[in-house]
Amino acid sequence: MAGGEPGPAAASGRRRVAVVGGGITGLSAALHLVDLAREHGLDVEVAVLEAGGDFGGKVRTDRPGPFVIEQGPDSLLARKPWGVDLCRRLGVADLLTGPGPHGGRSYLVSRGRLEPMPAGLILGMPASPLALLTTRLVPLSGRLRAALEPWVPRGGGEDESLHQFLCRRLGRSTAEAVAEPLLEAVHAGDARRLSARATYPQLVTLEERYGSLARGLQAQRAQRAQDSEAARHAQFITLRTGLGTLPERAVEALRRDSRVRLLAGCPVTALEPLSGGRWRVVTAGGQQEQFHAVVVTVPAYAAARLVAPWAPAAVEALEAIPYASTAAVALAFPRDAVAHPLDGSGFLVPRAEVRVITGCTWLSSKWPHTSPPDTVLMRCFVGRAGSEEMLSLPDDALIDAVDRDLRRYMDIAGAPVLARVYRWPRAMPQYEVGHHGRVRAAEEALAGFPTLALAGAGLHGIGVPDCIRQGGEAARRVLGLSGGSAGPGGRPATPGPAGAPATARPTGPRSR
Repeated sequence: MAGGEPGPAAASGRRRVAVVGGGITGLSAALHLVDLAREHGLDVEVAVLEAGGDFGGKVRTDRPGPFVIEQGPDSLLARKPWGVDLCRRLGVADLLTGPGPHGGRSYLVSRGRLEPMPAGLILGMPASPLALLTTRLVPLSGRLRAALEPWVPRGGGEDESLHQFLCRRLGRSTAEAVAEPLLEAVHAGDARRLSARATYPQLVTLEERYGSLARGLQAQRAQRAQDSEAARHAQFITLRTGLGTLPERAVEALRRDSRVRLLAGCPVTALEPLSGGRWRVVTAGGQQEQFHAVVVTVPAYAAARLVAPWAPAAVEALEAIPYASTAAVALAFPRDAVAHPLDGSGFLVPRAEVRVITGCTWLSSKWPHTSPPDTVLMRCFVGRAGSEEMLSLPDDALIDAVDRDLRRYMDIAGAPVLARVYRWPRAMPQYEVGHHGRVRAAEEALAGFPTLALAGAGLHGIGVPDCIRQGGEAARRVLGLSGGSAGPGGRPATPGPAGAPATARPTGPRSR
């Protein structure tokens, strides 16, 4: 980075914006900044500063030979438009594809066996009493209790844990046996600590609006049946070349723009507010540069270190957002080595089973484009909040442990023909009870710095579309533009709440 004061161009009206963090949120912010500058006739220069050696954050695709393996999230929720909008902006919308024919079916480990998840579940919730009629996952008494859900009184409106919410609505048996494993997996979290309102606001809204999850889900299903567009947008989608194509194409687009600098291997060590709303940005090499505005997209704990010298109240709130460490282990086998029909997208392992893996996605079934037809490709997940000890194993030992777990549930012969480990230390933010209040406290503590904006998975949504949206909103804020966030290319978009998939399937802890 060049040091010193802003140059003559800045003095004549050019606004220089630093984006700290080059994950999908930071790249989205940079794209929005140049698009908004073009749309509003602004002279904007952007520098994206990434501590690591590459851009993209958790959105990364490994492509060994004929395989397409997502290291982090493996899908976009199409009803959240910001991911699809970015695909259009980057010219890759023609690569979007939906899950295979078995993508809607899933399994759950119960008493050491793979049991099919009941049909008719939405977000792990029974849309009708009949949904749990024949399942062996829940005892008869628990199924009868869940059938009474439409008559359970509304809650008091306070922020409660996901566990409390589910037990109150469905009863403990159904909550712990069916709903919690699915909903916990998305966040690699603990339902007894996760906030229902922050992680699954759509469920809380159903209770508030309809007085019942079942009545609300039935109303939504009826509405979607009349609206083919809504039904189409209720599904998961991905890119045939892998979601890593998004940051790869974003980097290509930004590098073609003379107003943008992409600086990898450039960790920011200090932010110093200056007069006139400007900022001094200091990097690990001791270089300094001044900017008119800053967008911070790093994890909450890293953002806390940057604002510590001048916003202690924000530090306390940001440091109170915990993060869990996880790993994904990909294994491939010849198809004839696996006896299981693989007639689903995979399975989840509840906490009570106490195994190494927390879930497994049968990638070759869920996303057939990810492997040759004569090969089975699986991605297993290790680690979640409160259970991270297995992550200390070296790669070879972790692969062996995962392989042994797989063979407990599936008849597999022979050794894997491919094995990969992808580690994510302190990568999964935990939206625990009180999360919205912590984020609000941090933002209020920084309200006196209008040319600084925070964004990212630790704040207002962990999914890829949510992060893209937050990047756009942050770009608008630091440019002083009012209204909702502009989608890529300037399309207005209304911010949506943090949320998760709208259908029940084991997508894995890092899939949105």
